[in-house]
Order: sequence, then structure tokens, then C-alpha cells
Amino acid sequence: MFKSVGNLIKSSNTKHQKDGTVFALQIRQIAKSSIRTVCSDLPNEITDKIKVKSAKNGVLTVIAPSLVATELQMRAEGLIEDINRQFGQKILRKIRIKVD
Repeated sequence: MFKSVGNLIKSSNTKHQKDGTVFALQIRQIAKSSIRTVCSDLPNEITDKIKVKSAKNGVLTVIAPSLVATELQMRAEGLIEDINRQFGQKILRKIRIKVD
């Protein structure tokens, strides 16, 4: 039976598989949600410019405009904690922020 990517990402039984595309998509989706939560005091126009690029080997790569990148760097620990909490286990140890 065919399952859409959206259903696979939301599926809780794949959250514990630490390899593959579905796992990376889950991390990216949770990271986007976490950025909105942790940076809720910033305007939506700014948080919309923050892009989650990749998640690999415990490192999340995020691309952001230069002024926002500095703010994200200061909030990195909170983002890591929130993402790990939402995922239910320690999957991230570092956030790499690249300037767009």
C-alpha cells in the first residue's frame, strides 16, 4: 500500500530509525516547528527566511540571513533541547548556522 511522504513523516513508528530519508525529513519538520516556538518573539517575516538545510550525524545545518544567524546562535542550546524533547530522544548535539 502506498503511503504519502507526509504520513510517513508523521508516523511515530519511524521516529526510532536513525537512518534514511524519512528520519531526516522528520528532524527537519520538527526543527522548523521548534524554530517557530523558540523564536516566537521574532516576526514571521524573519522566521520564514530561516531554512533548515540538513540533519546529519547529530548536526543540524540551518541557513539564515546574517542578522538572524547571530540571534539563532544565541538560541542554539534552546533549539537543540526543544528538538530533542519533541523527538523523544537525544538526536542533535549541535546546530551549524550558515549565513545566507
